[in-house]
Amino acid sequence: MNLCSSTRRSLLLAGTIGSLVVVWPLAAQQPPAPTAPAPTAEAPPPWAQGRPAQEGAAMKLAPVTPPPIPTAADQLPTSKLTLPRGFKRDWLSEDAPQDKLNRMTKLGEHFGFPFCHQGNLADPEFGWGRSCDEFTKPALLLGPHSAPLGLRFYTGKMFPVSYRDAIILTRHGSWNRSNKIGGDVVVVRLNKDGTIKPNEDGSLFERLISGFLVNNNYIGRPTDIEVMNDGSLLISDDFNGAVYRLTY
Repeated sequence: MNLCSSTRRSLLLAGTIGSLVVVWPLAAQQPPAPTAPAPTAEAPPPWAQGRPAQEGAAMKLAPVTPPPIPTAADQLPTSKLTLPRGFKRDWLSEDAPQDKLNRMTKLGEHFGFPFCHQGNLADPEFGWGRSCDEFTKPALLLGPHSAPLGLRFYTGKMFPVSYRDAIILTRHGSWNRSNKIGGDVVVVRLNKDGTIKPNEDGSLFERLISGFLVNNNYIGRPTDIEVMNDGSLLISDDFNGAVYRLTY
């Protein structure tokens, strides 16, 4: 599996150029003295405006079509399984509550927020008089403050059959933990009934892409994901203003 490099990698950087217009009173205007035009450098193409000033392969990357606006949940047509993403409360603890993956099987389900977090943690401010047993339990816990932003079912055919109908999920990463967590793309496999299928090592999700978090500092932050018609994946990175294409 490779995150496309050189000519097969695509990077999308967008920039904008602003202008400031100042209008002076007519009486204060004076005819400008003639000046020689200043030399201007050749303007970069629109898709390259705003990209970092650096040499090498990054300067030769071509743009890709930006992905559509993401939706709040994805649905697997074969089993009518809908999985909304779940953010949780900040400032309770560095290690709680965990962000989570919710499974919605009927309209009107309540997953606990703001009364209960991670299925078993009552909110100290809003949870009085409420029980976590009132609410639908999470399908999967994803780590404290890991910030799951993008979610898609893999419906392509480029990757091996073990990825078919699995959940591909981006964890944007924590922002206020001493030891950061997330900053990766993970795979969650499902049983036919829609429950989480453990991996051979007993883990409940597998890292598909890592390396965005180095020495407790982000060098990239995966944000959203799209499955392309050819089965490849587009992964946006709002830290670098980039879109990566992942192929198998």
